[in-house]
Amino acid sequence: RRAAQTLQAVLSTIEDHIVVADCLKVLPLLPAESVDLIHTSPPYNIAKPYSGESDDKTPQHTYERFLAAVIKECKRVLKPNGSIFWQTGYTQPENGMPGDIFPIDMLTHSFFREAPNPTILWDRIIWYYYGGMAFKKKFTNRHQTILWYVKPDGNLATPRFDVDQIRERSREYDKRNNLWGKNPGNVWEADRVASGSIEQSSHIAVFPEEVTEKIVRACTVEGDIVLDPFLGSGTVAKVAHSLGRRW
Repeated sequence: RRAAQTLQAVLSTIEDHIVVADCLKVLPLLPAESVDLIHTSPPYNIAKPYSGESDDKTPQHTYERFLAAVIKECKRVLKPNGSIFWQTGYTQPENGMPGDIFPIDMLTHSFFREAPNPTILWDRIIWYYYGGMAFKKKFTNRHQTILWYVKPDGNLATPRFDVDQIRERSREYDKRNNLWGKNPGNVWEADRVASGSIEQSSHIAVFPEEVTEKIVRACTVEGDIVLDPFLGSGTVAKVAHSLGRRW
């Protein structure tokens, strides 16, 4: 009981605060089954020039162990029927040939499925955007993948999903359509955060608030707790706060 009270005290202390620390040192301090929603995007291990201690380039086995450890902790702190939205792109295989890529969603899928606290893949979302990195010998990359995992409650998974919070206007009138709008589907079109925009910061890989807002509105209610262990520019915290969620 004393241990549980201590963990709850830690959660109360850091609630609605940005904690600048190694996530693998902070996550174990959080109580089990205390978080309603996680939306995050891990580092890609492709030597992006992030500021701080990490150079975003470690041996492949070290990178995989790191992601596995973070995912294990995320599953532990997630409430039953809670959701994890895992937003990823590509990494580069160690000692791979030039141009070889390894989708991070493929790399990490087994970590979400394994015990303890195995999750199920509920949906797979594509974030499509204009621009993107241009290549001379392959197609321009214009999307990221967001995997939606759910932590079952026993043998049943019933995640919160309120489509009425995110309905979109139908393209044309049809009496069979829902008068409040359509389900937005699992391919989302949203512009990337351009340099100099109001959402831009010193962080080099900012995803738009529009993406997080859709997730938070659909999968939580006011007062729920939202977590991002790789907070980056702070988008998830900002959106959660603006929508009356704890974070």
